[in-house]
Amino acid sequence: MTLNVSDLDRYSSALLSGVTALATSSSLSNLLSTAQRQAFSDALVTLQRTEHAITTALGDRVSLVIGRNWVQDIASDIDVIQAVLKPLSLPPSVQIILQAIDTLLPIIEALVGSVARPSSLNAEGKMTESEALAILRGHG
Repeated sequence: MTLNVSDLDRYSSALLSGVTALATSSSLSNLLSTAQRQAFSDALVTLQRTEHAITTALGDRVSLVIGRNWVQDIASDIDVIQAVLKPLSLPPSVQIILQAIDTLLPIIEALVGSVARPSSLNAEGKMTESEALAILRGHG
């Protein structure tokens, strides 16, 4: 079985765009300690590497094992970023990006047959896929 890389790239590039917007947010950087900034930065670098690997494989199909590895890397990086940000009192502009990321991550996981992680949002607060993509692409 293989995975269509362009499907995965659509979502992973949106996630990277959103995380990059968070990384460059002056309102967020003022809230982070040096250790938190480093953890966030390390996760961003790993996320960029994964997205580069996905982009490099565009137009190809890859094994589900490779796809799962990419998704696990993405989920791990997002988990680090969420752990850094969770204890903070975040401005609405940051919260909306995190909500969009939380909406898209299970979709990426589902692309390779992973069990989707439950969203931290309740059903009333959940975005649609198109809203999440629009928010994250608008911040990249």
